[in-house]
Order: sequence, then C-alpha cells, then structure tokens
Amino acid sequence: MKIHNRYIFDNTIKLFFVILGLLISIVWFSKTISFVRYITDSGIEVSQFLYLFILILPAILVYMIPISLFIATAITVNRMLVNNEISVLRSTGISDIRIAAPIIKISFYMTFFCVVISMFLMPYSNKKLSITSKNLKNNYANIAFNEGVFENLKDITIFVAEKKEDDSLLGVILDDNRNKEISLTITAKAGRLGVKNNKLFLYMTDGTVQRYIHSTSQTNILEFDSYIFNLTEEEKVEEKKSWKARERYFYELINPVDVYNEDQRKEFAAQIHKRIIISLFSLAMTLICLVFLLKKDFSRRGNLNSLVYMILSATIFLIITISLFRISEANLSFIYLNYLNLIVFISIPLYIIKTK
Repeated sequence: MKIHNRYIFDNTIKLFFVILGLLISIVWFSKTISFVRYITDSGIEVSQFLYLFILILPAILVYMIPISLFIATAITVNRMLVNNEISVLRSTGISDIRIAAPIIKISFYMTFFCVVISMFLMPYSNKKLSITSKNLKNNYANIAFNEGVFENLKDITIFVAEKKEDDSLLGVILDDNRNKEISLTITAKAGRLGVKNNKLFLYMTDGTVQRYIHSTSQTNILEFDSYIFNLTEEEKVEEKKSWKARERYFYELINPVDVYNEDQRKEFAAQIHKRIIISLFSLAMTLICLVFLLKKDFSRRGNLNSLVYMILSATIFLIITISLFRISEANLSFIYLNYLNLIVFISIPLYIIKTK
C-alpha cells in the first residue's frame, strides 16, 4: 500500500474504532440506567446484565458500524481538506477515486463484517437472548427478598416482614397460584434460603399451609414444624421452539420447515431482504460522505455547506430506507424499492467520484 493510502486508511480506521467505542459506551450507559432497577430490586447479578448486553450488541452493531464509518470518513476527509492535503495529492496527479480508495476499501470490509453479523451473529445472539430472558423470568433465585415488600414472581407472591444480617427471614408469607386447580398460602415465623443441586429452596419453620381447592371451594389447613418450598422453576425452553424471524439464521429463513401460513412466509422474506439491505449501509453512507467532501478544493472559509449537504443526503437516504421497510410490512413488493434506493445512493456518488 502506498504511503498516502496507508495514511488515509490508518487515520480513518483509528477514528472509526474510537467513534464506534463511544457509541457503544453511550448505549451501554443508557441501558445501564434503564436496567439498574432490575439489578437492585430484582437481584439480577451484574454478570447476568453484562451477558445480556453482549447478546444485544450484534443487533445494534449493524447500525452503529455505518454511522461510525460515516462520521470517521467525514472527519478524516474534512481535516485533509482544511490542511490542504487533498490539493497536494491532486497536484501530483492522483485522482479523487484513488484518494477515496482506502476509505472505500474500509467500507467493503465493514460491509462484509455486517453480513457476518446479520446472517450469523445476530440470529445466534437473539436465540440466546430469548432463552436467557425466559430463564431469568422463571428463575426465582434472582429475587432480592426485600423486607416489607410483596415480591411478585410470575404466579408466586412472597412477603418477608424482616430480614436479618445472617440472611435469615422472619414473618414469611408465600402465596402459590401456579396450579390453576389448587392454591397454596404458606405462613411461617422464620425461614432461610438454601441452594442444592443448582436449585433454590426456602426452608420454613413453625407455620401453616392453607390449601384451597377451586373446584369444591374446600380449604384444608396443615400446621408444620418445618417445610421446604422449591423456588426454582426448571428451564422450559423447548428444543423445537418456533423461533421468530429475527432469531433465525439466513438458511432457516430461506427454507423454513415449520411455517404453515403465508403471513409467516412474507415475514421471513422481508427479514431476508432487510438483512441484505442493512449490510450494505456502510458502503452507501461512505460514498455519500465522499461525494460531497471530495468535490471541494482547499478553502479557508471551510466546508460547512458540503457538510450540511452530506448530512442532509444521508438523512434522506435513511428516511427513505426506513419508510420503505415500514411500508413493506403491509406489502412486500415495496421492499424491492429499497434495492433501487441503494443503487441510486451507491452508483451515482461512485460515478461522480470516478469521473471528477
């Protein structure tokens, strides 16, 4: 790679990773604020929260990568224009397409990476996210047992009057409505939590079990000295679960074996096109940026007009794309207009850069 190509490539790629890291950090903090109550109130461990964030990362990376590359390209090229470096390169006989080549090369790399994400990483993480989310909801080990608070756990309600420093519980009330035919209400003077075979148990002493049969409206009361209640619900995610469109790999969308109606087939077809189109965002956004900035020569007054037109064009491109996605949900035929939209915003800028 020639010196000027290496210079442009290195500056752009470094800025790209810095901007991508900043955007990920912004999303990280916003998610942390929104999920902080689950960590503090529901007892979800920080490691589980980190794992969930990693699982949602591929879904947002496919949008962050084009935006980060767009910003990095704008900063790099605008800085070279201000420093008169573009004019110097042009004076040596280097064309605009050769100046833009290192950045276009990066956009191809990012396009390929987005294809890998959308076809493999994103459906894999979405599947894991679906399983993990359901297991967290069903895992009663995540309850914090705050004293004086009624904790609602699916069909179980637990109240603890007092929680000692040694984690022992006083004044326990448990209402179990998981069985639709029989309800259990358990009261105990004391209790404690214990883990055995990766299951969480509530050990209670000196209390009563009130058993109510709905069909006969009969109530039975049993007194006990000790009672053990299993708080952990087994994983119920079936191996043959019918995955949603966003949770399926590309080949599962092309040839679904468990789809029985036309609406599902249209949804899967729309998902295929959407992944392909989103993967090409990096190339389109980069060329939109380059075509407006490389048309400028050195100017002491700056390139504000070019920057404004560049942002406006990128915004129009995104608005058209998102609008066609929404319209295609009702009529799949409109999804093909997005390919025309991509062709326009890729071919015209590339032609202008090449012929200038």
